[in-house]
Amino acid sequence: GPLGDVLETLDARQNRQTFGFTLDGRLRHSALKLAGKPNWQTLVSEIEYDADGQTLREVAGNGVQTTLTYDPEDGRLVERRAYSDKAGLLQHLLYAYDLMGNVLSIEDKALPVRYFNNQRIDPVSRFIYDSLYQLIEAIGWEAGASNQGPESVGRADPAAITNYHQTYCYDEGGNLLKLTHVGAQNPGRELTAARYSNRCLPWRNGVPPTEAEIAAAFDANGNLLELDQGRFLTWDLRNQLHSVSPVERDSGRNDCERYLYDGAGQRVRKIRSLQTNARTVTAEVRYLHGLELRTDNGTGEV
Repeated sequence: GPLGDVLETLDARQNRQTFGFTLDGRLRHSALKLAGKPNWQTLVSEIEYDADGQTLREVAGNGVQTTLTYDPEDGRLVERRAYSDKAGLLQHLLYAYDLMGNVLSIEDKALPVRYFNNQRIDPVSRFIYDSLYQLIEAIGWEAGASNQGPESVGRADPAAITNYHQTYCYDEGGNLLKLTHVGAQNPGRELTAARYSNRCLPWRNGVPPTEAEIAAAFDANGNLLELDQGRFLTWDLRNQLHSVSPVERDSGRNDCERYLYDGAGQRVRKIRSLQTNARTVTAEVRYLHGLELRTDNGTGEV
């Protein structure tokens, strides 16, 4: 375009994507034509902006219209509505903030008050902060029944929702030391920070890590070496994640996922190797501009 904007791209698989812009260079619409297909697919259209460049309205390719409203004094988002001619109102979020811009509440007016497991579930999430503006309390609702017993696979009840109450505790350096969750999901976790750094490790089986365990869990640059028990990480010289070993075996080869990057630090390749009784299953993803090329000798994807 006249402002140097890209108007059309053609990727390595011969897929075409077009872009339309406003007079001041902001995206107005975009469409995609897959290789071998006769018709164009609209990705987004009718994008409108206010004087500050914030999006006021857009229409997704599936016909969902989203409108956004901002506070005229500080530009913070105060309302978000998503509407479809077929389904009606899908989402109507209202946001409230404190004077520092921290979110105090998010309410979805599109959802009714619901009842489940002797609880009234309001479609509102609320957040409380301390004097340092650290989040110390969150109250809202989440999916999942409060019963923690065995469940049938593939038979999740969409009506099974419950309230939750989550609290956070920090040390003087702002490191999260304890997260307590009262609800249907994970009950939370406790962490211990190193005495002379902000490196932290979670407790395991109710036992806090020692200083020696914390020191051994990180490399010299502070990169974590074990994601959780049994899943190990390695890092390259630029402190970019190089590999993850989800399964390590005493005998035989380990399962592994490796990552490669270009000179700018962008990931360009991911290789996953899984060991089975009969063979090694390898899946690979190559990241190009606007395109991912996938191969998998387990599923035959090419």
